[in-house]
Amino acid sequence: MKRILGLLAAFGCAAVSIVAAAQKPEAAPAGSQAQAADEPVEPTASVELFNGKDLAGWTLFVDDASADPVLDMAQWMNVVGEGIHATRPWRVYGELEPGQEMVFKERDSKGLVYNDPERVPTGHLQLHAGDIRYTRSKDQSVIYAARLSAPKARFALSAFGKKGVGKDVVVKSVRLLGCDEPVGWARSDEGIAIDPPSRAVFANEDWPLMYELKAQ
Repeated sequence: MKRILGLLAAFGCAAVSIVAAAQKPEAAPAGSQAQAADEPVEPTASVELFNGKDLAGWTLFVDDASADPVLDMAQWMNVVGEGIHATRPWRVYGELEPGQEMVFKERDSKGLVYNDPERVPTGHLQLHAGDIRYTRSKDQSVIYAARLSAPKARFALSAFGKKGVGKDVVVKSVRLLGCDEPVGWARSDEGIAIDPPSRAVFANEDWPLMYELKAQ
């Protein structure tokens, strides 16, 4: 079963993290962290992009010679980059997939030389396919909404609903970056409902999609 490649906006410094989940293939060297091609199970790599500067510190082992996750990431960035680089925090960090709860997964302390009882827990938030992350352009004329994986059905951006933080924002248009076809959308008291694209934007549908919302 495929898992999600998640997009997280660390808005304190207008940063975006791509948290890649990984599986250890049998061919990987002992004691190493490895990135499998298709069935990731645990987060093992994080690439943070601060104003366009990559801070990457991860070892990549792929058990499928035809797979190139680094090339996939480069192609993805070419499409969604405008929603990441030189953007700013919006009014809200993001939204959870409907019906899900925010869960903090603490990193396993096994293997630590000294397990300090006063150690500050480290880990990551559990991600869901329908989670949303927001950024905005410097002049606030564009809001970007990233969905952590390609939708299979209509979904809503509740931040633009009657009780949302963006209730006063007048949205003129919605565009899916990397897709030429018009986006079907409608606004109601529940938010902005968006139809899924008729064709895949990326070969791997686990890559996040970026929507551009132009505001008046």
